[in-house]
This record gives sequence, structure tokens and C-alpha cells, in this order.
Amino acid sequence: MITGNHYTIRYDVVYTRCISIVDCSQNSTNRDELAEKFADASTLKSDIDRRGQTISALFASSLAADEFADFKRLMAEKTRVRLQRQELEDWSRLADQQLNELSVDSDDSVQDTISRC
Repeated sequence: MITGNHYTIRYDVVYTRCISIVDCSQNSTNRDELAEKFADASTLKSDIDRRGQTISALFASSLAADEFADFKRLMAEKTRVRLQRQELEDWSRLADQQLNELSVDSDDSVQDTISRC
């Protein structure tokens, strides 16, 4: 678990979500690409954390203690909401894919039934 000043992200959870979206029947090339994207995201995350620490130090010295606490809560809430939004978008995309597959399957079964008659 990586902890920044404003939020906590468990990379194993994010990675598991990424892997669960990818169909297990896909070849190793796709998994390698996904692992590369994950590594890039990890690097980006560490860069963002470093900048966040700099900004937090600046705000800590500029704001009163209660104002800085409010700022930290706001940043944590913003991150939580973004992660929830991304998770909901992933679930929505998965549901759309499943509905499309079901509609294709039902169309095929209707055509099979018609062809038998």
C-alpha cells in the first residue's frame, strides 16, 4: 500500500481490477502491455505524490492548521470520488459488453429457431 499526503491507493487492488477486465483467454502480449501500462501508471503516481508533497508543504506553511486540515480532507475526498467514478465506469462498460453479448446470443437463438421451422 502506498500512502501519500492526501490519499491512499492500493496498487494490488488497482492491478487486480485491470487484470479482471482483461479476458483470461487473451495472449501474453496483451498481458505484457497491461503490465507495462501498470508500470507507467506507478511511475506517474510517484511523480504526482512527490509534487503533492511539495504543494502540501507550501500550503502547510501558508495556511492555518484547521484550513490545512480542511484542504487535506478535500483532497482525500476528491481522490476517493475519482476512484469510485472510475470503478463505476468500468462496471458500466462491463455491463454494456455483457448486454451486447446477450443480445447477439438471443438474436442467434431466434434465427436458429426460425430456420428450424
